[in-house]
Amino acid sequence: ILGPVLCEKSAKKPLSRENSLAQDALAFARSLLEAEVARPLHPYPDWIRPCPSVEPPKPEPHHYFQRPNAKSTQALAELSAFMADPAAKTHEFRYAQDVRFTLEGFIQQRFLDLDHVTVNKGSPHQLVCTKNDKSHQYALALREKDETLLATLNGL
Repeated sequence: ILGPVLCEKSAKKPLSRENSLAQDALAFARSLLEAEVARPLHPYPDWIRPCPSVEPPKPEPHHYFQRPNAKSTQALAELSAFMADPAAKTHEFRYAQDVRFTLEGFIQQRFLDLDHVTVNKGSPHQLVCTKNDKSHQYALALREKDETLLATLNGL
């Protein structure tokens, strides 16, 4: 937050004044960004992906949501086990529609590293989930922005 503010035209004038708090803010912003840029970002070594607590998602006021049943709880536990499995890249969840909706809501609300699609063959249909590395790609994109901001701050 501090870096972009210091790059604004109105914030550049105080940087040239002696004993300005802006100089300290600039040094602080640089040190934070340098530490962040120096932190290594390693790709995932296997198929384990982060997964928060498997509590079912809270209902949103404008969406239909049923209270989780035993099958939903079982499916969420299965999802958690799948996310922790280092060898499994894909998994098929064969559950009724309400349970699949609970799983989809959990995945979307928590931004899990999963692509999912419903296969409408057989009964019940299946939710096919495939692990991806979106969180790592997002971290790399943020790193690129941090490096650009640090270069800009170093030029001030």
